[in-house]
Amino acid sequence: IPVLLKDYQPLSLQIVETIDHIVVNDSDVAKEIFHSSLATGINVTASEFDQTIVIEPISLARGPIVVDAGGGNDNVVLRSSRFTQIDGSEGFDTLTLELDNDIDLAAFIDQRVFGFERINLSGSDESSSVTTISTSTLDRLVDSNGQLLLHLSSGTSLKLVGEFSHESPIVVDGEFRQVLRSAEFDIQVASDTPWQN
Repeated sequence: IPVLLKDYQPLSLQIVETIDHIVVNDSDVAKEIFHSSLATGINVTASEFDQTIVIEPISLARGPIVVDAGGGNDNVVLRSSRFTQIDGSEGFDTLTLELDNDIDLAAFIDQRVFGFERINLSGSDESSSVTTISTSTLDRLVDSNGQLLLHLSSGTSLKLVGEFSHESPIVVDGEFRQVLRSAEFDIQVASDTPWQN
């Protein structure tokens, strides 16, 4: 009897809260992969493929919300401040923050977010947001090379606290980036409107 085995590897995951569950969906085909109770929370480990993982607003869940993006060059879109841990893991990973409130970046991700090489500050469709970065906590944001790569979308702005110097801009892979330096740390800032940087 011929048997056909198919390897199912969803490339777009959505984590959403319902009235009584946390649900993980394959958003490409609108199919539920699994769910757990609000009290239990959820622990998602993605595959080695490049994936997009969207974490929708979560407010009712009492259990931990843990996501490991696995291998590949992943994009995790975070629309909720309620989560326990998000790890980009291997590859060049991007964390996209789509929040409708102002945040202190270091306080927001401290001891909860790991393994991302780029952070996109996108805000939400409904409102603009301000992200604060302070020289006193910059060491908690930079990578092992002392760098932080940010991308600002329209409707978002960056508030710097402390002494930063503006260095000469650079172009990396065709992307124009402003360079801000504080002591031994660099922040490279790209935006949707580089002529306004």
